[in-house]
Amino acid sequence: MRYSIKKVLSWFLCALARYRLGRSHTVVVAVAGIVGKSTAKRTVAKKLKKFGEVFVSKKNYNTEIGLPLTLLDLEPPYSQTVGEWGTILYRAFVRAFFSPPLPRLAVVEFGVAEKGDMLQLLKIVTPIVAVITNISVSDFNSQTTLEDLSIEFAVLAASVPKQGLVVLNGDNNYAKIVKSAAKARIITYGAKEGNEVHPVAPKVMSSASDTATLAATIISDFISQRGTP
Repeated sequence: MRYSIKKVLSWFLCALARYRLGRSHTVVVAVAGIVGKSTAKRTVAKKLKKFGEVFVSKKNYNTEIGLPLTLLDLEPPYSQTVGEWGTILYRAFVRAFFSPPLPRLAVVEFGVAEKGDMLQLLKIVTPIVAVITNISVSDFNSQTTLEDLSIEFAVLAASVPKQGLVVLNGDNNYAKIVKSAAKARIITYGAKEGNEVHPVAPKVMSSASDTATLAATIISDFISQRGTP
């Protein structure tokens, strides 16, 4: 897809998805990180279902195009021609204005690969809770450093309002960068000393499931104290 067409498409989808979120009064939990995002998303959503219906972003639709599509209950076209994208925009308009509202709780995944990606996603969603999982080496983008991506996650933390919550894997070497940016309450979790929440068993958390379960419990407690939306 040509860059200019992608930017126009992204702008319209972003505006329509944000409108649907706004008229639904949906409280959004955003899950980000280099690894463990999808596991955390599913685990958090499952935990929050005790409060009622929860919208969960589909698959790995976590980009400036994928995120608004999933918020509008749409799939990208197979061949991705200009004509097919035109049809998608028409359907997006209908969904944004005339479809039933989204549930009052949503858990969505944020994917970042390079500088500036987080700001694009935050034009679509303003989360009340941000979960930042593992910040570690990955082979998905060899041109971007861990420090660069940590700054992206710090942008997410800074976007959460004071009455919100940032849930951070404190075992990350770059956790301090993220913590320094947040104005909302921060709760760190992990096996290392200094974290506020630790696993029940005195062991190093070796799987994404371990960390996801801790994060989900923290968020569930926060929603419970805040009141069901």
